[in-house]
Amino acid sequence: MAKKTIKKLKPNLTVSCLGRKVPVTFVNPKTASLGEGNLGEFTSLPLGIEIDETLSPESKRRVLVHEMTHAALALSGLAGYHLTEMVEESICTVMESAFEDIHNALNQIKVEE
Repeated sequence: MAKKTIKKLKPNLTVSCLGRKVPVTFVNPKTASLGEGNLGEFTSLPLGIEIDETLSPESKRRVLVHEMTHAALALSGLAGYHLTEMVEESICTVMESAFEDIHNALNQIKVEE
């Protein structure tokens, strides 16, 4: 989900999305501003992603893909104007589910030096 303000915490890592640096912070779900039932959250102001620190590494990866898809839609100008919240969430869920297959397919392509 998007649209909340993230408290200023030191990010655990920074990722790139459409040329913008997006800080990612792993947070305690009991004390963080994650919405109820949310495993992660993207905000556009300030730009950032929060992810539940108690998740397994595999789950953190899936949530990161989901939230980075929100970031890409927001940074491209599509989120909020051209997409309903339901459609945006559906796109993010599809990308979260498809990412591992996409990643594996890309790794099969040999890059020539």
